[in-house]
Amino acid sequence: MEVLVYSKEQKLCRMIHSLFDEQIMLVHNLGEAKKWICSRKINVVIIDLERAKEEGIALAHYLREVHRHYLTPIIFLADDDAYEREAFREIRCYDYLHKPVRPEMLREVVNLLCDKLDPNCIPKSLVIRLRSGIYRFEISDVVYLEILNKKLIIHTEYEDWDFPYRPIRECVGQGRGELVQCHRAMAVNRRYVERIDYQNRNILLKGRSDRVLLGPKYMRGIRSLFDRPEESGYT
Repeated sequence: MEVLVYSKEQKLCRMIHSLFDEQIMLVHNLGEAKKWICSRKINVVIIDLERAKEEGIALAHYLREVHRHYLTPIIFLADDDAYEREAFREIRCYDYLHKPVRPEMLREVVNLLCDKLDPNCIPKSLVIRLRSGIYRFEISDVVYLEILNKKLIIHTEYEDWDFPYRPIRECVGQGRGELVQCHRAMAVNRRYVERIDYQNRNILLKGRSDRVLLGPKYMRGIRSLFDRPEESGYT
């Protein structure tokens, strides 16, 4: 595992370097950080915002624009919450830690990533790329998708997001089998299916009142995926 640390605070850099056995790359300016990002396969990025707020945020956005790093975990260290919303909602960071950061807390967060993150087995994600930024949703959080009023609506377990139109099939392709197209304008996550009402052409979802439509064209494919009605309650 290789960890890139961007900070202008020497004391923090020394502390981080002493904490880990992983290969640590310490950088202090934006140009140097971009050089490492483009030339090395970075597994985790730690960005200290205290003395380089705008630069640090710019670096995170740049990281997300590099294709192989759109899922790379980013940990922010900050002395306030000024960028917390942007960090989670737009940059999709892994964590946002408030300074002063206890060494054992940072070690725990990074070690968890080093132990659990397999670079060759990236979690299934749905990625939406816009000029304004890159949005990533873990497939396990996506309940269903729909095209409505020429927009793509992503219904997640926590909230709904809308984006400019893009074909449902492009999103389904990113799901690697978890997202299933069930209508010309809808797709559903298999793990959230409670029951399929073939007669009324509806898919009922676990713990939700939403009803996902089932189109005639997709009936056979859905039946082939959910072909054990005695166990699942499909009708």
